[in-house]
Amino acid sequence: MTLNDYIEKGNELYDKALKTKDVARISDNNISSFQQAADYYKQAADIIFNHVLTDTSVDLDTKIQSSALAHYYKFEENDCLYAYNYKNNIFPTAIICANNAKQEIERALNIIQTNLSSLKPATQTFLLKMQKNWKSSSISIKIKQLEPIAKEAMINKDYIRAFDNYNQMLKVQKDLYEYVEREGLEPVYVRIAKGNYIGMAANVNQAMAGILTSKIINQTFSFDLSNDLLKHFLNSLDLSFNAFEANPEWDKYRSGAEVIRTNIQTLIQNNKSNWFNYLTENNNNQYLINIMQQTDNNLYKRQKAKIELENDSLKRIIISGGFWFGIFIGLGYFLIHLAASDISWYRFLAVIFFLPLFFIIVGAFALKTTNSLKEENFIKLMELTLKMSFKGLNALSDNNEKK
Repeated sequence: MTLNDYIEKGNELYDKALKTKDVARISDNNISSFQQAADYYKQAADIIFNHVLTDTSVDLDTKIQSSALAHYYKFEENDCLYAYNYKNNIFPTAIICANNAKQEIERALNIIQTNLSSLKPATQTFLLKMQKNWKSSSISIKIKQLEPIAKEAMINKDYIRAFDNYNQMLKVQKDLYEYVEREGLEPVYVRIAKGNYIGMAANVNQAMAGILTSKIINQTFSFDLSNDLLKHFLNSLDLSFNAFEANPEWDKYRSGAEVIRTNIQTLIQNNKSNWFNYLTENNNNQYLINIMQQTDNNLYKRQKAKIELENDSLKRIIISGGFWFGIFIGLGYFLIHLAASDISWYRFLAVIFFLPLFFIIVGAFALKTTNSLKEENFIKLMELTLKMSFKGLNALSDNNEKK
């Protein structure tokens, strides 16, 4: 084979590797394709190292360009092997592959930077374009050096460690997204970077949700953390859908959203007494409403009606005012007729004594119904009211016996 044949063969292998990697990248059902893509990249790099760079007739431009490409192919080989091991939870090997990939992309960039000025204009133009793309790869590989650590921490429920690593990755992902937009890279790079940036923000929220979940399970705090947990779940769900819209070819965002949705459903199913607070404190989040309707539509309708009443001052005044006005008229009518009857004076006093208690009980039930009075305090108030009632009855009974 001639030199040009080897170069053409290397280009063909690169094209096959690129297409195979895209197949693997789109869906986790195609993980094994990462290994095939890695093999194609390896073959392309070996052709350059063994047949192109060893040819003494190769001119400077071809040698420099081919050398940079060979190291880039080695970067891609290790990047594919990283993805395969990461997705199969083989984290130590994944980290090794990420470190190797970082070394290879740095070598490729160093070759361009060191030799660019001595090359022909056409070669310079080609390598400058490659340099711009490869710099984005040199940023993204920093994320992959941290990603296995974060995922392993999530699996082991070490949520603090996962949270710290995801936050570091989010900062790097933001730098990458800003870089590809600023440098005007091809739309596919911008789309992927944007989707990954939003997806990484979802991972941060998921790690925070894990922290709150562990605190709830271990009862670290005496107050209710479930609404804080729900907020992080809802943020993660929204970010996952946004990431999917930014990069719709990746299935992992949609499948991730389904997992988060299941977590939300489990949380609200186990905390139905908090639905009113969940809705009001999350501004009637539409995702939350949809999940509540599918979980218990009748309960949701009752909470919705209660919220509408809370937000409609006029309706609340009319209903509560009408209720108390009716009570006042009824009691007035009752007392007038009671006073005109032949009832003994001590029985009349008993009725007067029990009227305030009656109002206390009615008011307590009203407060409990609107979630303004906690169950524990409601029970205490009822106990106190009953004690007062018995004391009053005993006092009246003693007075009646003396007479």
